[in-house]
Amino acid sequence: LQLQGKLMVISSDDASLVVNFSERLGQFLREVRQLSAVGFSIPKGIAAQEELAKGFYARAVALRQVANTYNKLDAEVVRSQKPLLLNEVLRFERIA
Repeated sequence: LQLQGKLMVISSDDASLVVNFSERLGQFLREVRQLSAVGFSIPKGIAAQEELAKGFYARAVALRQVANTYNKLDAEVVRSQKPLLLNEVLRFERIA
């Protein structure tokens, strides 16, 4: 597994929260699962990478859901109410 770069960034184009992870991670998990399902023996090294990948994938999916919620909230909050949320958003952005 090659994981590099920032996992979450705030887009400079539209200030949306973007989760970066390779779709190859999901593809790897599907392929290992499919090979196992048809009876192939998965080598220990690949099985260990699969376990590691499952953890990363689950967290990436959860982060993507958080990003979607954040982005929808930004789009749905009434403009006059946005200043009321400013401190919370800034605190969240420091975490991201």
